[in-house]
Amino acid sequence: MLRTVRGAAEFGVATGRVEPTVDLAVSQVRKQKVIDGMVKGLGSLLAGRDVTVYDGTGRLGVDHVVTVDGPDGPVVVAADHVVLATGSTPRTIPGFEVDGSLVVTSDELLSITEVPDRVAVIGGGAIGCEFASMLADYGSAVTLLEAAAEILPGCDIDVAKTVRRSFRRRRIDVHSGVPVHGHDPSDAATTVRFGDDSTVEVDLVVVAVGRRPRGDSAGLVGTRVVVDERGFIQVDDRLRTGEPGVYAVGRLAARPHPPPASHHSHSRPLPPPCVRVSPPPPAATPQARPMVAGAPTCFWVSPHPSAATLNLGRWWQVLLRASG
Repeated sequence: MLRTVRGAAEFGVATGRVEPTVDLAVSQVRKQKVIDGMVKGLGSLLAGRDVTVYDGTGRLGVDHVVTVDGPDGPVVVAADHVVLATGSTPRTIPGFEVDGSLVVTSDELLSITEVPDRVAVIGGGAIGCEFASMLADYGSAVTLLEAAAEILPGCDIDVAKTVRRSFRRRRIDVHSGVPVHGHDPSDAATTVRFGDDSTVEVDLVVVAVGRRPRGDSAGLVGTRVVVDERGFIQVDDRLRTGEPGVYAVGRLAARPHPPPASHHSHSRPLPPPCVRVSPPPPAATPQARPMVAGAPTCFWVSPHPSAATLNLGRWWQVLLRASG
């Protein structure tokens, strides 16, 4: 702990006062230094493996021809195989045009240099809850708005309730089941309208309603690559698109549901339908819960600490620690 506190100033955290403070301008300098170092290291790694890097925006056309629009003009590259990995971008909602100062997404929020006094976070999913927690730690008065009936939609209801209780103790104002209707800017602040007739005046609006794939940003004119209405590129179980020799990976790929393991001997076995502590701790009872897709459909519920040793992934572990 002492070593951590001694190095806190490098992260923009001042510990000389009774209450620690954060200087985001200093934090941004360190963040950029880390990014630059990682980019440089990755560049060296690629160069050591004879990988040619073109700076610019690539567009895939017919016959596996990729046109790269770079600072020195377009460059044309052809290959037998092409991998599409254009990633994703934050989703936005009508009535909240992103300007980078008053209304931001997760991209712009990670570059702010001052802590806002009052913040409205729109979206109570994993990203929205994470940013609400972070901003509250910085000292902002945070209002979290979620259209669904409960925050963390799709997660186990007990997990969502635990996070809500934690937020209540930290004075994060949570409103669920409330759609947002827009905002009315005034000077350096704005008033967000939500629910029936509710409003909240804030200095920053964070739109955190998820991310969408950037399938339509890869060009694809004249190819047989299919982009669905959500922006995903359709692929098979080996990430092959409709264009022979063209693949899509990462958040871009809309993977089909895997078949049962019994149909293909080479397939990985599906996750077990139920995860329990073995032997179960005292007073534990199996309970069914709605879970995220791919997660266990039931688990042991127990007041004993040993029940928290289930390896449900980093996100669940963080929630357990936060509720402690």
